[in-house]
Amino acid sequence: MVVWHETIALFGGSFDPPHLGHLEAVKGLFTKPGIKKVILVPSANPPFKKNLTPINHRLKMIELSFLSAVNKNLFSKIEIDLCEVKRAELTKKPSYTYDTLLELKQVYSPEKNNLAFVIGTDQLEDMQSWHRFPEILQLSHWIILLRKPDGESKARKILQTWETQGLVQNKNNNIENDLWSLMCKQTYLKLVTTHAPLISSTEIRKHIAKSGTLPANTLHDDVVTYIKAHKLYGTS
Repeated sequence: MVVWHETIALFGGSFDPPHLGHLEAVKGLFTKPGIKKVILVPSANPPFKKNLTPINHRLKMIELSFLSAVNKNLFSKIEIDLCEVKRAELTKKPSYTYDTLLELKQVYSPEKNNLAFVIGTDQLEDMQSWHRFPEILQLSHWIILLRKPDGESKARKILQTWETQGLVQNKNNNIENDLWSLMCKQTYLKLVTTHAPLISSTEIRKHIAKSGTLPANTLHDDVVTYIKAHKLYGTS
């Protein structure tokens, strides 16, 4: 079984830009399922995204959002790992989660099985198209963040399909159970409801492109200041 208070959660993303939804989702992980630490893993060259903001800007915004004075209680619990950025500089190839998990398992959990990769329901829906699926399921535990109104129902429907394919098994054969064992029987998938606001980096960029202004109540104040100072995303 998983010992969540000893588990390190890997929270990947393009963070372009990092928003309050990201921040609240990460904060919530320390309460439910109650993990030990979060490693933020910024994407360098994701296979399905193009024209990312340069990593120096995204990294600075991540630091401002997650490691600011306002969130100083998170200092010791959150780290940033640039493995995907460094790998992209060397290989110029797409950043695959499979490769990231292999690398970070050696760094943070070479002898223990205490890594969990965090994704949302949308990513869960697309996961069968991921590089090295379903082998990737064996590399870590998985935390699926469920956002209202329909995140939970979507996730359960997907997992029921996976169960018929022999990829997962619901613990205790109870569909209301939020813990599923994966095919290798050594990693688990947990459904976790998040109260993070429904904010999208894509929608933020679209709003800026259309109006030239930043949408209210979506970004940390220091990130807003940084975006304006560097005229990112077409801000004036």
